[in-house]
Amino acid sequence: MGREEVWGREGNSRWLSMLDSKYDGIRQVQGPAVISMGSITVDGQSTVVFGESNWKSYELKFGLQFLEGANAQIQLRRSADGKQFYMVDFLFGWQALGVSRINHRAGGKGLQKLSVVNFEMSKLTEYKVEIAVRELSITTYVDGKLVNQVTDETLDAGPMAFCAWEAKARFNQPEFRVLG
Repeated sequence: MGREEVWGREGNSRWLSMLDSKYDGIRQVQGPAVISMGSITVDGQSTVVFGESNWKSYELKFGLQFLEGANAQIQLRRSADGKQFYMVDFLFGWQALGVSRINHRAGGKGLQKLSVVNFEMSKLTEYKVEIAVRELSITTYVDGKLVNQVTDETLDAGPMAFCAWEAKARFNQPEFRVLG
């Protein structure tokens, strides 16, 4: 990770700020989230959804700070109704980083953990997080180190979302690039 440029079938894909006003049309704030001074702050009552339903492969990077509580979460390939998605979950209480598949639709299996890796965390420390969602693969890096690697074919496209569970977290300088 950390590559400034990635080239693909559609040309060069550079990092872009999620907070740029030109992306207001694909950013949806639900609840009392705060977007200011280059960061997104969410609590257990808010979610910030970013992206489009046809996004299959993308990368995101941001600084993460736990302000209070238990979990900071990033939803990936989120369905339009918000009931199905992959979730990168910073499990502060467990001191672990997990990747799960969520299906809260009727007959769905709820939360299924696909990967959980021990990871020490402390409050107010800023972690540099990069997440790559490519084809069937989800890969997480924290402070430049590989943490999780998951392959799953259940969900193939959708936007991302920042949220927290019984917590308050700040996502600093969030950036993205769409790979396909």
